[in-house]
Amino acid sequence: MPNAPVFGDSKMTVTSSPANPPNQAELLPKLDPVFMTAWNQSKYLFPAQWQGDPDFIVAVAVVASRYKTGSGVTTPAITTIAPTSTPKNVAFTLTVNGSNFDANAIVMLSGIDQPMATLTPTQLTATISAATIKTAGTYPIAVRNANGTISNTVNLTVV
Repeated sequence: MPNAPVFGDSKMTVTSSPANPPNQAELLPKLDPVFMTAWNQSKYLFPAQWQGDPDFIVAVAVVASRYKTGSGVTTPAITTIAPTSTPKNVAFTLTVNGSNFDANAIVMLSGIDQPMATLTPTQLTATISAATIKTAGTYPIAVRNANGTISNTVNLTVV
């Protein structure tokens, strides 16, 4: 068995080697207590052959840890917006280009969700109403994915 990651203190560490594989008694106390509670309540959803398999338990724990901590979760990133400036009190369509936009990504203008028109993993368009940009100034644009991760901001200038 290759070196296996184990769960503990929110960090993944390697504590075994092919010459010294872990056994279930050594492995289970190292797993996160919250995960173990969830595992014990749901393990019967898995086929019986996996219920006592420490490798399978660790694999599920790794996935649970990445979901819980956000590691392995892609963060959206904005590269450009178009237009970069617009007149105040005039509705327009904002195009946001970037990466890692998920299927439910939302464009936010000054922290407020905007109605979405189109969506791809690299481009979003949102309809910005005239009421949203009544005054001149700088408005930060960001993208929020469904998992709550928020992109960098790019400023829209309203003149």
